[in-house]
Formats: sequence, structure tokens, C-alpha cells
Amino acid sequence: MNNLITIIIPIHNGEKWLKTCFDSLTAQTNQAFNVIAVLDNCTDQSETAVNAYKNRLQLQVISVAHKSAAMARNEGLNRTQTAYCTFVDCDDYLHPETISDCYKLVLQSANQWQNVYSFGIVGRRKKDTHQTNLNSDDLNQNTCVARLYNTAFLNRNNIRFCDIPLREDYLFFQKCRVLNLKETNGAIGYVEYSRVLYYVNRNDGTKYDKTKIETAQYWQRVIDYIRPFYSIADNGTIYMLAEILVQSGTAAARELYETTPKAIKHRLQQNSVLHPKQYRARVKHWNASGENSIFQRLTNAKNRM
Repeated sequence: MNNLITIIIPIHNGEKWLKTCFDSLTAQTNQAFNVIAVLDNCTDQSETAVNAYKNRLQLQVISVAHKSAAMARNEGLNRTQTAYCTFVDCDDYLHPETISDCYKLVLQSANQWQNVYSFGIVGRRKKDTHQTNLNSDDLNQNTCVARLYNTAFLNRNNIRFCDIPLREDYLFFQKCRVLNLKETNGAIGYVEYSRVLYYVNRNDGTKYDKTKIETAQYWQRVIDYIRPFYSIADNGTIYMLAEILVQSGTAAARELYETTPKAIKHRLQQNSVLHPKQYRARVKHWNASGENSIFQRLTNAKNRM
């Protein structure tokens, strides 16, 4: 049987973490998977560390200079030839049974209509190695990892990552969620609830520089990405996306926001991350200049609560 799963790993200066990540792949009890490692503008020894696994894994190594996790993942997606794919950050790692559990699920005929599966429980590790377990929906509202995607579903709907340095995971997942509901009228499936299948590290060693894109350019890309599926999204997704539109404060965002159902606007006014009074002022005046950057904007918004 041909491999059904490809693991896509974007790598930017991840030398310190690659052994743990790739050792977890060689330790998989089911080795019927491909790996695409995308080396993106690495200035450390990441390439040497990855190439050491070429004889131990079915591994393809790509070198690019995007300086963007989003575009590195897109490179991997564009080269994926298996029925399913998943993403692993280079500082994270998998349980030995992760791929095995994925195979058990996708080979069941009753599940083959499913476009996206979520790993039920995610282990979250910090620098002190303390672990807390999270339901993956708590984590994956903002990330693309710990999920298994139907590659054909992604391709026929042209689902790729928005080339932005922040929230690209979140927008990718929301687009998958909306178009999955449109196609199947079904929710996201789950791989396994009985154990941790994906371990998340939180560190600053492999992070891209998130300050090299101007605020106006950032928001324009976000709005352009959201616009095609905003009108067909379910109410829960529209609520979350509309909050992003309000935070942006741009003219393009306002135009799209005006199509939001009144009930959702009311909920946002009462429950937004912005203080209700600040929210009303933002919508009323729609300040196109805003704060200096998205990061300052979000910090200031939370401080106003």
C-alpha cells in the first residue's frame, strides 16, 4: 500500500529542537508516511541536522528563502502527493502511535468522507518540561498543527496559508472549517481521545520575525483572505472573523463588516475583546489609522477591558 500521509515541517533556525522532533518520527510504530522538511532561510545548522535523517525516513528536503512560516507550509502543500497531510512545527513532536491512529481512522470506510480530523488531546510543554493536556479545539482555534487534512479537499478549494506573520494558522483553520461545513455539513472529526498524540513546545528559538510587515499591508492581506468565504461562514466563525475586522480599523474591513448579521454585531458589542464602549467608538468612527501595529493594537485592546 502506498503511503497515505505526508508530514510537512517548516523549519527556521530550529537546530536546537530538530533531534527531538525527528526522533519522534523515526519512533512511529507505523512508518508508512512521507516527510517534507522546508528549510526557510536558516542560518544555523538545521540543514545538517535534517539531512542526517534522509536514510531513516522517506524524507524530501526543500530549501527556500520566504522568511515566512505560511509560505514554507504552502511549499510543502504544493509538493504533497499523498491523500492526507499534517503539519508539525519543528520544535514540537509526536506520540509514537500518532500515525498509526491516523491510519486506523482514515481506513475506516465510514470516515472517508471526512475532510479534517483533529487530534483529541494535545500535550503542551514549556521550558521547564511541565506538561498540561488541552483539548485540541482549545489550542487549534489558533493553529494548524495536531490535525489531519484531506489533501484533495485543500486543493479543490484552493486552501493555502495567507502570507502574513501572525494569525496565519488561525485563518487557515477557519477557512478549512467553513468549507468543510459547506461540503459535508459535518463537523471536524477526531482521531483519538484516549491519549496525547501531539506535544507542543512553547519557546522563542524557532520563531520568525513578526515585525517586518507594515500594519496596512498586513490587514489588507487578512481582508483579502477572509472576503471569499466570509458570507458563507457559520455564525460562530463570522463572530470571530468580524472581531478581527473591527480590530483592523481599515476601510476595506469596514465594507466587509457591514455585511455582518445584526445579531452577531450585537454579540460582538457585548462580548468583544474590546471594551463595549471602545467597540462602539471603533465601529462608529472606524479609525483608519489605528495603533502603530497589530501587536500593539491587540495588547492595547486587551488592556482596555
